Amino acid sequence: MDIYEPDASKVTCEDGKQRPTIVHVFGGGFKEGSRAETWLRPWFREMNAKGYRMITIDYRLGLKGVRGVTQSEFARLLDNAINLAVEDLFSATEYLLKNGASMGIDPNNIVVTGSSAGAITVQQAEWEICNSTPMAASLPEGFNYKGVMAFAGAVLVDGPLGYKSAPCPVMMFHGTEDELVPYDVIRAGKVSFCGPCQIQKALESAGGICRFYRFPGINHAVAGYMPQTVGKQVDFIENTVMRGSAERVDAEIVDSSLPTYKTGNDNELYDIQPDTDVAETRWKIGRGGRGILWNASVGLPHEDHIEMSGEKVSCVLRWGVTADHAFRCEKSLVFPMLRTIPNNTHASMNFRIAVDIPSILAVNGRSLIREKVDSVRINGMVEVTSLWSKANDFIGIGPGAVESACIRMTRTIFPSTTLPAVYERFTLKNVTGDNLLVTVPQFCQTASTDHYAGVDGTYLVRAEIDGDVTAWMAPGEELTFTVVYQAYREGGKVTSPLLAGAAPVTRDIPAESPLHPDVDSEFVARQAFVLGLGSNLVLDTPDSVLNEMFRQSKIRATESIFRTKGGLMHGPGGESYYAAIWANDQAEYIDPFFPYLGNANGNESALNSFRHFARFMTHDYKPIPSSIIAEGEDIWDGCGDRGDAAMIAYGASRYALARGDKAEAKELWPLIQWCLEYCRRNINEEGVVASDTDELENRFESGDANLCTSTLYYDALLSASYLGKEIGVSASVTKDYLRRSKEMASAIENYFGGQVSGYETYRYYKGNTLLRSWICMPLIAGIADRAAGTSAALTGPELMTENGCLTEQGSDVFWDRATLYALRGIFYTGNPDMALGILHRFSQRRLLGDHVPYAVEAWPEGSQRHLSAESGLYCRVITEGLFGIRPTGLRSFMMNVNLPSGWNEMSLHHIRAFGSDFDLKVFRTSGNGLRVTVTEHTASGDKVKELTPRQGKISVNL
Repeated sequence: MDIYEPDASKVTCEDGKQRPTIVHVFGGGFKEGSRAETWLRPWFREMNAKGYRMITIDYRLGLKGVRGVTQSEFARLLDNAINLAVEDLFSATEYLLKNGASMGIDPNNIVVTGSSAGAITVQQAEWEICNSTPMAASLPEGFNYKGVMAFAGAVLVDGPLGYKSAPCPVMMFHGTEDELVPYDVIRAGKVSFCGPCQIQKALESAGGICRFYRFPGINHAVAGYMPQTVGKQVDFIENTVMRGSAERVDAEIVDSSLPTYKTGNDNELYDIQPDTDVAETRWKIGRGGRGILWNASVGLPHEDHIEMSGEKVSCVLRWGVTADHAFRCEKSLVFPMLRTIPNNTHASMNFRIAVDIPSILAVNGRSLIREKVDSVRINGMVEVTSLWSKANDFIGIGPGAVESACIRMTRTIFPSTTLPAVYERFTLKNVTGDNLLVTVPQFCQTASTDHYAGVDGTYLVRAEIDGDVTAWMAPGEELTFTVVYQAYREGGKVTSPLLAGAAPVTRDIPAESPLHPDVDSEFVARQAFVLGLGSNLVLDTPDSVLNEMFRQSKIRATESIFRTKGGLMHGPGGESYYAAIWANDQAEYIDPFFPYLGNANGNESALNSFRHFARFMTHDYKPIPSSIIAEGEDIWDGCGDRGDAAMIAYGASRYALARGDKAEAKELWPLIQWCLEYCRRNINEEGVVASDTDELENRFESGDANLCTSTLYYDALLSASYLGKEIGVSASVTKDYLRRSKEMASAIENYFGGQVSGYETYRYYKGNTLLRSWICMPLIAGIADRAAGTSAALTGPELMTENGCLTEQGSDVFWDRATLYALRGIFYTGNPDMALGILHRFSQRRLLGDHVPYAVEAWPEGSQRHLSAESGLYCRVITEGLFGIRPTGLRSFMMNVNLPSGWNEMSLHHIRAFGSDFDLKVFRTSGNGLRVTVTEHTASGDKVKELTPRQGKISVNL
C-alpha cells in the first residue's frame, strides 16, 4: 500500500473530532490498473490538504488476460475476480487494524472508496460484512467501515439483495448511461448484479443512510469523477460519517463541464462470446456414457466427417443429412497393412465406397422411400436412426400415393477391433400395426485395385451383406443384418519395389480369402472396447462438457493403434499417417499418456515406438529419424533435425516414470541417455539446443534454435534425474542431469526471455518479433518465471480465437495441439480460472458444435482431421494440467494443486499409472482451503490418505 500523509494541522476538527483515513481501491475492470495511478495524485493531495490521510492498495486482478469466454463463463470469472479483490481489501484492512496505531492511524476510523472495479469491491465488501459471510470472518466481530464512497459500483449477489445488519453510511456516484457497470440491475437466473438503484433501496430498507448522485446521460466516465466531486465527499464525511447526519440524498447532477469520454462496453473489453447452452447446441450429451446425440429435425442440411479405427483398418466417414432429411454417407476405407507404391509415409491402401444399401431393400415388394432421419448418436460408433415409408400401388403422386412410416431403421457404422473390416449394422423395426414382408437381398460387390499400384499387387475391396433374408415381421418386431466392408490380397506373381526408392522384386503373394466374421460378436467387441475405456481414468467435475469430451478423447486416442509387422504402432490417421510413428505425435504427445489410462495396447504401442527409435542410435550421434514408416521398415527425415531427440527423451522418460515398470525403465534408459547426449552435443554457444526446425517442419520460421527443443530437453533432464535414481544409476549421473536441467532453465530465460507485443514472455527463436503459440512450452515443464506474461499472451487477442491459439500472431492458422499445450501449461502454473473458461469453450465447440466429437489437427491445413494424438493431448490437459500431476518416480508423483474457483471438488477415478490403480479427489474445505484425497485400490482393500498442499503442492508416494 501507498500512504499519502495529510496536513497535520487539519487532521483534527475544531470540535475535536478526528478526520478518518480514506482507503482507495483503484479501477480497471479487474484486468488492469495499480495503486500507483498518477492521475489520482492531485485528488489525493487535495484531500491531504483538507486533513485526510489517503491510502491506496493493490489487489489481485482476476480478469487479467480474460478474453473470448462465453457470457456464463464471464459471469463466473467476474464473481471470482470480485471475491479476490474483496479478500485483498480485507487483508489490507486487517493489517491496518493490527498496525494502524503505530502508524498514527485510528483503525476504527476508516472510510473506503473505489472507482469502477474498485467501487464494486468496496460495495461488495460492505455487503459481505453486513451479511456476516465467510469471507468477512477474517475481520474482528462487529467491525465495519465508517463509510463507503463508490464511483460507478455495484454488488453481485445470489438471490435478493439485502443487508442483515445495519450498513455504514454509503455515498454513490453513477451515470445513467453506464455501459460497463449496471445503473439498475442485470439478472441471470438467481444471480443479480445490482447497481445503485437497487443498492439504494436495500440500504434504506436496512436502516442505512445513503447519498445517491445520478449523472443523466453520462456513461462510465463517472468512475473518474473523484477530483470533480471533492466538495460532496467532504460534506458526506464531515456531516454523515463524522457527525451522524441522517440526511438521505437522491439527486441529479447536470454539469456540462464534467469530462466525458468513450468507455466501450464489456463485449469490447473482454470479447465476451454468446452463450451456447448445451440444450441449444446441435448436439446434446447423452446419459450414462451413451455419447452425444443430435436431434436431426433441426439445423439442416448438415455435413461432417469422423474417423474411427481398429487394429487393421480405419474409416473416415463423411456423412450428412440433407435438407429433405435423408442420410448420406461415404466410407473412406484405409487398410494400413495393404501397402501401395511408393511405400512411403502415405502408402496405406485407401478406397472410398458409398453403397446405398437401403435402396435395395423392400417391404411388401415395394422399395423404401422418403427417409426422415430422427437422430444421430456418436459413441465410438456412428448410429443413425430414421423412419422410412414404402412406395404403394398408385402410379404418380396423386391422392394416397404416399404411406405413413412403416420401418424404423437404425444403422450403426463401426470398425472391427481386430480385423481388416468395417461394418454397417442395420436394425429394422416394424412400426405399423400390420405384418410386413421385408426383403434383404443377397448382395456382394467386389472391386479390384490397380495391380501395379500395390506393393503386393492387386487388392480386392468387398462389400457384402451378412444376413440376407425374406421374412414376415409382426408389429414391433425387429430384424438385423450387417454389411461387411473389407479388403484383402488377390495373390499371384508380383514384381514391385518393397520400399520407396528400392529396386523391384518379384515374389509370389499368397491369395487371401474374404472374411466371414461373426458380425454380432464384432459388434459386441466394439461396444466392449468403448465401455472398457470408460471404466478407467474417469473424470468427474462439475462441468459435464469436459467430462464427456475427456471420455470421447480416450476413445480416439486409443483406437488408432495398428497391428503391423513391426508390432503395435500408434498412428495419427487422417487418411495419411498409418503403420508409422513420429517423434512428436507418438513419443512426445501420446506415449506419456497411456500409463494413466492403463490400456494394454496403448502401453505396448508406446514401448514399441521407443524400441523402434532405439534402433537408430549411433556411436557418432547422427540425428535420429523424425518418423519410422512402412510398418517399421523405412524412415522419413525430410526436414532434418526437428529436435526429435529432445522429443523422444522427454516422452520416454515421462512414459517410463508413469508406467511404473522397472524392467521397462531399464530397457529405455540407454535410449534416454543417448538422446540427452545428442542434445548436449548440439548446445550452441549461448547454452540452448540447436535444431534445423521444429515439429511444424518449416511451415513457420523457427530459427537456428527454438524454444520447443530446449524446453523438452530441460524437462527430459529433470525426468532422467528422477528415473535414474529409481533404477540404480549412479548418483553422479543423476546429479549431473539435475545440474544441467538448472543450467538449461537459465539459458532458456537468457536466450528466449523477452518482451513480445507488450507481454513479458518468450521469443520463439532469436530475432522473433511476433507472438507464437509454442511460447507455452516452458509452462508445461514447470518453468514459471514468465508464467503470468506468457499466459496473458496466449489468451490475449493477438493469439486466442474462437478456434484456439493461432500459430503466429497475425496469421489465420491454428493447430489444436498448440492450444492444448497452452491450456495444460496455464493450468499447471496455477491459473485454473483463466484456462478453464477457454477449455470449456474449446471443448463445447469440438464436442457439441458442427464438427464433432474430437480435437482436430489444424486449419486450413488438413480440413480439421481427427488425428488421434491430439485427443491424447486433450487428456493430458486434464491429467497433467488441471490435476497438475508430474511423475517423480516409478511409484511417486508431485501435484500442483489447483481448483477452479467455481468448483468445490473434482476427481479422477481409476488412474492406472505408477503401477497402481488409484483415485484422486481435490476438494475445497469450509475455510476455502484445498485438500487432496488419494485412494489406492489394492487386493486387500482401499488405502485412503488425505493430504494438505504446502505452497500449492503435494508429493504422493503409492
